[in-house]
Amino acid sequence: MKRARFWPLALIGPLLLASAGCGLLAHLADSASKMAAGAPSPSAAERSLSAPSSAPPAPVSKTSTVSASPSPVFPRVVREAMAAVASQTRVPLEAPAWTGLSGLSATTRGQATAYSVSLFKCSVPLPVNNPQVGTGQWCGAMANVYGQFGGETIGTQTAPAVLQSLTGAFAVSSLPSGVTHQSVSLGNGITGEQYAGQAGAQFVQWQEGDWTLQVQGGSNPQAVAQQVVALLTQYRLPPRPGMLVAVVAPDGIHTVVAWEAASGQVVYSTGGYHNPASAIAMAAAMAAYSGGS
Repeated sequence: MKRARFWPLALIGPLLLASAGCGLLAHLADSASKMAAGAPSPSAAERSLSAPSSAPPAPVSKTSTVSASPSPVFPRVVREAMAAVASQTRVPLEAPAWTGLSGLSATTRGQATAYSVSLFKCSVPLPVNNPQVGTGQWCGAMANVYGQFGGETIGTQTAPAVLQSLTGAFAVSSLPSGVTHQSVSLGNGITGEQYAGQAGAQFVQWQEGDWTLQVQGGSNPQAVAQQVVALLTQYRLPPRPGMLVAVVAPDGIHTVVAWEAASGQVVYSTGGYHNPASAIAMAAAMAAYSGGS
């Protein structure tokens, strides 16, 4: 399964930073690229950083995750999607017990070392892998792309290298000369570094525990980073080393969340095409999937 970014490279190209990564969300990229360039853009509400309107299955605190219970009940679309990939991959399956939105449709892709599930907001819910999902009259516009989740084995690479490749995180240690940076306040007692490169392109990076987080692009990445920090007071990311990258684009804030599994052999990820809240909420709700529930 080829990795490929699913956000516009033109947005962040002027930084000329040493991120050789692409992204796990190849399936989402494929689906999005098939949609017409003139498709309706998401509304301001869809691009909003506010958390999904429905409540997660369990209260969230700074010391707990959204893994609802020892035996989470997965949404219908997740169960159907996991049934489709279960026979195609050897990766231990994990999936979100809560997606933040009901009535989603899905397409899947699986192979021995990786699997991915792409989610779409179709006006008429369609069966998993229906040819109309992501391309037809019911959910063929860019505004219908919701997000993605999946997992892949690390193989011969190191976990940090895979995380950087999946998320497209810029390598701060390899910035070219001429890039400037300054400390910025992100709220909740957190300070980040804002970097500015060629042609005014910029990004903000900060740390929260074992996580490295970046907001890339846009005219005010500090403001977006502040809102991501606020979201993380509501949702607890998996307690493993990970990366979160949000790219501010004309059609939304494309976000990837990826982390190393406890085994050290697998990396899991979630993605939100328009809204960081969907990617973060799904990451917080990821749980081992054994089928059936």
